[in-house]
Amino acid sequence: MNTIREEGNLPDPAIQPLVHPLDLPAARRSFAASWWLEQLASPTMFLALASMLWAISNNYVTPILVSLVVTVCAAFASRYQSGEAWSHIPRKRHDHQRHVPLWWSVAQTAISTLALYVGLILLLGWIIARDFPPGVAAFSVGLGIGIVLIMSTTPLWNLGAPRHLRSEARAWSPQYISLALTAVAVVFSSVTLAGAADAESWQLIDIATGTAVILAVQCLWLLIHVVTSRSSSGPRT
Repeated sequence: MNTIREEGNLPDPAIQPLVHPLDLPAARRSFAASWWLEQLASPTMFLALASMLWAISNNYVTPILVSLVVTVCAAFASRYQSGEAWSHIPRKRHDHQRHVPLWWSVAQTAISTLALYVGLILLLGWIIARDFPPGVAAFSVGLGIGIVLIMSTTPLWNLGAPRHLRSEARAWSPQYISLALTAVAVVFSSVTLAGAADAESWQLIDIATGTAVILAVQCLWLLIHVVTSRSSSGPRT
C-alpha cells in the first residue's frame, strides 16, 4: 500500500481544494514516467514491437509472447509510478479530472501513429517476403481492425455520452486525427496484403483471431489497471 508523503507544499485547500501530481515538483516526475510507460503498453506499440521481432526472426509465436510480456510489464510499471505520484496527495484532494498538457496529447497521437505505421510496414514486408499462407495475412488484417476498434472507443464515447461526461474538445481532437490516420493505414495495409496474398483464401476465423488477440492485450491492460488501482487504495485522508 502506498503511503501519503505530504511534504507541506500542497496548495492551500481554501484556494485550490483539488490537487494533481503535475502541481507538485516531487510528484511530477513519477506521473510523467507513468504516462510514458502507459504509451509503451498501448496496442500500437505491441504491434510495432511484434513486427520488429518478426522481421528479425523466423519464429511466429515468440514475438507475440515477448511483446505481450513487455506490454504487461510496462502496464504494471505505469501503475506503480502512478501510485507513487498520487501518494503525495491526500485522497480527498485528488484531482482526477485534470487533463494532461496538450502537447502530451499531441505527442501521444504522433507516437501512436508512428508506431502503427512502422509496425504495419515491417509486418507487410515480413509477410510478403516470406510468402506466408493466406491465414497469416488475414490474421494481420485482424490485428489492424482490433487496433481501430480500440482507438475508436474514446471518440465514440465523446459523441454519445452526456455533455458533462465528455472530455474537453482540446483533449480528444488529437484522438480523432489518430483514429483517422489509423483507419487509413489499416485500409492501405489490407489492400496491399490482398494484392500480394491470396485474399480469396482468407478465412473469417483468421481475421477474428487477429482482432481477438489485440483486444485481449487491451483487456489485460485494463485488468491490470483495475487490480493495481484497488491494491493501491487505502484509507488516505
